[in-house]
Amino acid sequence: MRYLLMIVLALFTFPVLAQEDELPECPAFVIDALTEVKEQCANTGRDEVCYGSVEVEGVPQPNVRIIFNEPGDIVTLNALQQLLVQSNLPADEWGLALLRVRMSLDDDTSQNVVMLIFGDATMDDFSGNMQAFTFTSGANDAPCEQAPESGLLIQTPEGEGEITFLVNEIDIQLGSTAFIQTEPDIMIFSILEGEGRVTVDDEIRIVPAGAWTFIPIDENGNVTGIPSDALPYEEEEHRNIPINMLDREVYLPRPMIDLPLGGGLDESTTYAGETHSYRLIANQGERIIVNAEASGEMEWQLTAPDGRIVAEGLTFDHTFAQSGNYILTGGSPQSAVDYRLDVFRVIEVDGERTFTTIDGELNYIFAAEGGHDLALELETNDDVMMELLDLEGNLIASGNEIRGANPTDFVFRLRLMGEGSFWLTVWYE
Repeated sequence: MRYLLMIVLALFTFPVLAQEDELPECPAFVIDALTEVKEQCANTGRDEVCYGSVEVEGVPQPNVRIIFNEPGDIVTLNALQQLLVQSNLPADEWGLALLRVRMSLDDDTSQNVVMLIFGDATMDDFSGNMQAFTFTSGANDAPCEQAPESGLLIQTPEGEGEITFLVNEIDIQLGSTAFIQTEPDIMIFSILEGEGRVTVDDEIRIVPAGAWTFIPIDENGNVTGIPSDALPYEEEEHRNIPINMLDREVYLPRPMIDLPLGGGLDESTTYAGETHSYRLIANQGERIIVNAEASGEMEWQLTAPDGRIVAEGLTFDHTFAQSGNYILTGGSPQSAVDYRLDVFRVIEVDGERTFTTIDGELNYIFAAEGGHDLALELETNDDVMMELLDLEGNLIASGNEIRGANPTDFVFRLRLMGEGSFWLTVWYE
């Protein structure tokens, strides 16, 4: 008779910060722009553009006259054919403009999509409600310590679902907050809250909070390839994005975490409205059990590579129907919540030998079936040790061969220490 044994590999992650040259302190006019624009542009209505800070240029449509020369000036979107912001600190210039647009929202809603364009960036070829436009910007170009890199910040209104739009002919679905930049050969699409979907040539990429995707483009901004898989973003490159100017409060999320199958666990805290994201790289037919414990209300869901939500809840059991990157996301809409997340990989125990390498320490957590003698065998020519412990760290047994352990439906830990390679076999006798 065959039995199932659930194994969790403890995952330890270490943050890596981008190394940059030290930037000078920002002059007062940049700080003022980052704090005063929301008030200066408070009267911006639907499908209108507000001049936020010097230097902004609105290129009017033919035979259209506009007054758009200083902070606080507002023009209708359909009066423009191009919008440019520029950054030149020696000339006291750091451009920022605010837009409120309908995009694909229903006509009868009073809410709008908020867009902020800043630094060195250009928008043109846009429709009257901004459902399609082209965009270029700088990147890695923050001019001073408190300023963000150039880009476009977009936030959808609460309770209105997703919007759809085209940027540089890239199909975007967004029900959250995103940041877009371009470099000479790529567009960078980051999610700061919620989730976004990027589609090129029927290739879909799900991008959760704390992640980004890269889309190849040419020197004219035209798409030349499919998006990359979603990857953990660099938090340092997003730290000064002016999210305080948005209508809805958001927090800069931590980068997405990879939980390699073999299992994973994490303990953390989310703020109200914040989402934490994990990537699971799965093979078709593999099975996992997800178990989350939280100090308050919390929602978890698993999204397949094609964008479908395939499982949700605090605890669920799922078998992967396709190979690829699955995204596990969780958050609390109302309050800060402490949580513990365990992802178990369920494997069939039939006495087969598994080859593994080690450099330091590996921890496996077993959820064993009671009433059966457990046997473990470690085969190695290197310096590797094996210990069986309970979850409090108390030693149950040690050695290269452990026989006759008879658990009664409890969870325990196998710790391997050393350096080298080994064969591990686990079975019920």
